[in-house]
Amino acid sequence: MENIETNKKIKTQSISASHRWLNCTASLLYNDKPFQETEVSLNGSMIHEVASLTLKNYFFKEKNDEKIANIKTEKYFSKDKTIFVEWKPSYQKMVDNYFEYVKSIYEKYADDESKVLIEHKLSCNFYGQQKIGYADFVLLTKTNIIIVDLKTGRNKVDASENSQMLMYVIGLMQEFGARENVITAISQPIIYNVEAYIYTPEELVSWYKNQAQSMSEILSGKLVYRPEKMRCKYCDHRSECAERIKQGVV
Repeated sequence: MENIETNKKIKTQSISASHRWLNCTASLLYNDKPFQETEVSLNGSMIHEVASLTLKNYFFKEKNDEKIANIKTEKYFSKDKTIFVEWKPSYQKMVDNYFEYVKSIYEKYADDESKVLIEHKLSCNFYGQQKIGYADFVLLTKTNIIIVDLKTGRNKVDASENSQMLMYVIGLMQEFGARENVITAISQPIIYNVEAYIYTPEELVSWYKNQAQSMSEILSGKLVYRPEKMRCKYCDHRSECAERIKQGVV
């Protein structure tokens, strides 16, 4: 694995891309372009907004029916108004499946001290670097921190060893304190993928410690290429990466 030494101060990227930069630290040299909205990402945002409003209706007794109706009947534009998408019946099935799964989690684990968070903005101090993320659904109980993440893409996402969700968990523990167990759950209705994974506090500490090597590389500027199929898939440097080609990562 090629090592790159640089005097440039390296910044970590988004929590959602952490699977890439926590493993292939050299990828941080190439993936710092501003986010560019696409129809795929905009569809995901639209589905997430309807799902969030639906949950807020149920758990917080908000009245979001008009907002939901407008999203489903009008063009849904990107922030810069350059592209738009429109609602499809298949999206409602995804929202319904996610909603029913979240309800089942709540009914199974809620207690008299339960706290529900929806689209919760959280801050995670990760090896001295402050990261911001948004958790789709969080249930805090006496003994559990439970996160359910809605995924709208077709690439299967696992609930276990999911760095995005584990960084969310760390942020939630820093904000609300630790619990006896942590459950990370994925709801990916488009490919019928629903799974959950239970962590003990000791396992979370172990995962955090296991990131020390990568974070040392990042903080010292001694970056390392570690190409792998899924890490490379959305990397901006993919087509030019000599290390990927040398290691035969297709």
